[in-house]
Order: sequence, then C-alpha cells, then structure tokens
Amino acid sequence: MIFDLQTTSLRELNTALHAPDLSGEFVIEN
Repeated sequence: MIFDLQTTSLRELNTALHAPDLSGEFVIEN
C-alpha cells in the first residue's frame, strides 16, 4: 500500500496506519 503525502493528509495517513485491519506493509514516499 502506497501513501502519496502530496495528496494524503497526515491525519488520513495516521488513521490508516492505526487501522485495525492492516496488511502490515506500508511504503512512505516523500
């Protein structure tokens, strides 16, 4: 799962990272 920080707010990113149904893999691109 890729989060584009240019279009994803930190609040949305934080919520996604703490979601109860995580896949466990995150790629953070600056």
